[in-house]
Amino acid sequence: MGRVTASPVVANGVVYGGSSPYFGEWAFDPTESIGCAGTPKVCHPMWTTSAGHGVGSEPVVVDGFVYLVSDDQNLYAYNLP
Repeated sequence: MGRVTASPVVANGVVYGGSSPYFGEWAFDPTESIGCAGTPKVCHPMWTTSAGHGVGSEPVVVDGFVYLVSDDQNLYAYNLP
């Protein structure tokens, strides 16, 4: 996944964050009921981007969108499923 470069944020019961270099943004279910299986339990993101950049700021989630500044200094907004 790469290294986490900014603090994740929890909104609407989901953990949003991102990794660098060039992994993009992701979301995990903290209750481990979506995207998790096996012994030992392994969890996969329930949402990812393939933006090709790393994250340079903590995400902000508002009205169904996640906003973040990438390490390329651009602001990105993603409509969440």
